[in-house]
Formats: sequence, C-alpha cells, structure tokens
Amino acid sequence: MRRVGWPETQVLVHTMDVLNLSTLLMSLYGTYSMGWAVNDLYQGRQIEAWAEAGMAGFGLLLAIGALIARTGVPGGLPITAAGLLGLQAVDVHNAAHLDTPLWLQVVRALVSATLLAMAFYGGRPRRR
Repeated sequence: MRRVGWPETQVLVHTMDVLNLSTLLMSLYGTYSMGWAVNDLYQGRQIEAWAEAGMAGFGLLLAIGALIARTGVPGGLPITAAGLLGLQAVDVHNAAHLDTPLWLQVVRALVSATLLAMAFYGGRPRRR
C-alpha cells in the first residue's frame, strides 16, 4: 500500500487496485470502440470505411494492450498509449463528419491521459 495525498488528507491506495481498475476501463473503452464501429457498419455507415476499420483496430489494440500492461510485460504501456492515441485521432476525424463539439474531444483526451497515468502508477514496482 502507498500513502497518497497531503499529510492531513492521506489515503491508503493499493497500487494493484489502481492497475486493475485502469485495465478494466481501458478494456471497456476498447470494446466499446470496436462495438461502435461494427454497429455503425451494420446500421449504415456515417463515416468512411477506413475510419470504421481504424476505430475497430485501435480499439482492439487498446484492449489487448491493457491486458498486456496488466501482466507487466515490458512494452505493454506503450502499446496501450498507441491504442489510445489512435482512437483519439480517429475520433477527431469522426467529430468533423458528425459535428461533435470540441469539448467532447478534450474530455476524451483527459480520460485517456488519466487512464494512462493510472496504469503507470499501478504498474510501478513497490518499494518495501
């Protein structure tokens, strides 16, 4: 366990719980992206097929990268970051076609950065 926060408001946080939570959330985000792309292809495309394929591919990369990062294999976190950055790039492209507001892209970027920070924090070796 590690103490987090200012001395008067310290909270004990188990780093493995942070890693488990970030893995779960990144896997869900990747699965959601793959499902969104497949559903959009099935219902009638709103964006180009290459963007749908990119969203599904980067979603798969994110889901697999999250599991690799969870196991502690070297290079897992960069794979996860590549999946998140790829999804962000495709989402920026989709926003232009679907007239999505800019603030939604900022929120997605902040969520991605938070997930990466959680995975980095949770995957660090513990000192005893």
